[in-house]
Amino acid sequence: MNHLDFLDTATRLMASDAPTEADIRSAISRFYYAVYHHVLAWWESSNRFPNYKDRGHAKIQMAFFNAGMPEARDFSTILRTLNKYRREADYQLAIYFDLEDGQSILNLARNAIAAFDRLDKTVLSESLF
Repeated sequence: MNHLDFLDTATRLMASDAPTEADIRSAISRFYYAVYHHVLAWWESSNRFPNYKDRGHAKIQMAFFNAGMPEARDFSTILRTLNKYRREADYQLAIYFDLEDGQSILNLARNAIAAFDRLDKTVLSESLF
């Protein structure tokens, strides 16, 4: 499966005539995982991916934050924000998400993928490994 298929699935969930809050929450979760797996696809291709069995999401965010590249730090901040929304959508049912929230988070996910794709992967590899 292509990790970017999550974006398509999430977009379809929100594009129905009357998406429910559950649809929007599911979409928010898929938006985050599209970005997360986009990063993992690159990182694992380096054959040096760390085996993060515990708190891997936070450790990956911190690795980018501490990579010594301002652009990587900015990406880390976006990834952390998307993860926060994902956790809220999945676990904090008292928080309300509407279609506008979903669209905003979709835009954030698309911007995150573009920001990651713009990173100099040679410099990033040297910084992370």
